[in-house]
Formats: sequence, C-alpha cells, structure tokens
Amino acid sequence: MKLFDYPGAPNPRRVTIFAKEKGIDLETVLCDMSKGEHKTAAFLKMNRSGKIPVLLLDDGRTCLLYTSPSPRDGLL
Repeated sequence: MKLFDYPGAPNPRRVTIFAKEKGIDLETVLCDMSKGEHKTAAFLKMNRSGKIPVLLLDDGRTCLLYTSPSPRDGLL
C-alpha cells in the first residue's frame, strides 16, 4: 500500500501511526502540495477533492479513510 503524504500534515500522520500500531507496512509517497501536486490530473483520479491522505491499495483502489471496522473484531 502507498500513502500519499505531505510533511507536517496531521491527517496522514494519523494514518501512519495507525498503520504502525497495526503492523501494516506502508510506502510513503510525498505529495508536494506547495507545488500543486495534489491538483494534478493523476492525483485527482485518485481523489477528486485533491486532498490528502490518500491510501492506494495494492490492487489499485484508493481509500480516503482506512480504519478498523469495530473494536469487537479484535483488531483494536
């Protein structure tokens, strides 16, 4: 999985912390928002709102929110 991140942004940091706690390996892809990389056609294909974080799954799908379904499933 790839996490599109921008240094200092709080929401990608939350995803990174969650993944580390769950033992999920993420490849970080830096998206330079100061250069408008989040508004390119390629990025907007993943997330039409042009915001981060975006989690790109190994099968090519994207997730804008990725959490454990419930505390009862034993993942938390």
